[in-house]
Amino acid sequence: MFRRSIFNSDPRPTLWAVIDEAALLRIPPELSGQLEYLIEMSHQPNIGVQVLPLSRGLHGETGQLVIMDFQPPDPTTVYLEVMAQELYLEKPREITYYQHVYDRLQAAALPVEESRELISGLLAR
Repeated sequence: MFRRSIFNSDPRPTLWAVIDEAALLRIPPELSGQLEYLIEMSHQPNIGVQVLPLSRGLHGETGQLVIMDFQPPDPTTVYLEVMAQELYLEKPREITYYQHVYDRLQAAALPVEESRELISGLLAR
C-alpha cells in the first residue's frame, strides 16, 4: 500500500508504463482488482498506461525496463531485471540506448484510451 500512496504525495511523481498484453493475460480472475486499479490510475494526470498488444508481434525486448529520472544532481538511471539479476545503469551511452528502446516500445503500444479499453475487455472475460 505504501507504493500506491507515493502517487498521491506532493509533488506527485510521473509514471508512464508500457505493459505487454501477455502480462495482463496472466492475471487470474481473482486478482482482477489489479486491472481495475490500472484503469483507475491511468486517469490520473501524472500517470499513463499503454498496452503493447499481442497483435503487434514480438518486440524483441525481455524483462522489466525502468528509466528513472531524478532531480539534479542525481543522474538518470536505468533499472533492468534480467534473468536472476538486477542491473542499474548510469552511463550516458547506456541511458540513451534504453531511452531509444523505450521510445520504440511506446510507439508500438496502443494509445492510453485504447489501452484502457483493452484492459476493460480483459475484465469482461
